[in-house]
Amino acid sequence: TSFNDDENFMVAGRFASLLAGNATGPKSLRVAVNGYRSDDTSVSAAADFGFDSTPLTAARDNIFRGSRTGFGVDAQLVAGRSELWAEYLSTSFEPADRIPNRDFTASGWYAQAGYFAIADKLQLVGKYESTDRSDESRGDAVDVYWLGANWYMKSHDIKLQLFYARDDDDGSEGSGRIVARVQTIF
Repeated sequence: TSFNDDENFMVAGRFASLLAGNATGPKSLRVAVNGYRSDDTSVSAAADFGFDSTPLTAARDNIFRGSRTGFGVDAQLVAGRSELWAEYLSTSFEPADRIPNRDFTASGWYAQAGYFAIADKLQLVGKYESTDRSDESRGDAVDVYWLGANWYMKSHDIKLQLFYARDDDDGSEGSGRIVARVQTIF
């Protein structure tokens, strides 16, 4: 890479294993664990976190400066036309300026199920995901429900996706949206 926010580099590792079946067969079970550690001076973050590297100015800049440590675990099960996926991620943040807090942990997980209604062409998918900043004072838990389909026009090289997603934030009724996406691999 030719870009880094400071002289420190993130250290990351991942261990994955195929526990059953084979990589290209109709049945397989894969699991993986991963982790990372990073000391940062200027990392862009979502506005939801409330980071501010310039606390003396009026507006928050959503730039994280501090230390991050994270880990995750994921699994994928393929059985014929059916697929089950699940993943859990957790990151501990220690902002250098203690904004929005001295330290906090953000975590999230998802589980999704897919079924090829037309073999290798049309996949129906349902997914539930949940994220939580673990900052009880702000009530930042968000749950999202997805329902949709993937149309594999040319295997995984060209794929059309159409989904309906419903967000349920703590303390609000939530909102729905339609998401369409074309994915290509070159």
